[in-house]
Amino acid sequence: MAPFLAIVVDALGVDDGLRWFEAARQARQRVLDDERDDSYSFGFAHYLDTATGAHEEITPPVVAALRR
Repeated sequence: MAPFLAIVVDALGVDDGLRWFEAARQARQRVLDDERDDSYSFGFAHYLDTATGAHEEITPPVVAALRR
């Protein structure tokens, strides 16, 4: 897990890295809520994309972080 944390922080910086991890936490919670409510889930990737705004603009650091 530590290497992944380092990749995200190295690629995004500390502040954006923290925001990304918070968005990941929120996305995971939405998936769990969908499962608990037995409702349709768009999935973790979609919820993370939406929470981070990555669907609006893909930046080089985000691409680099996802390709490592």
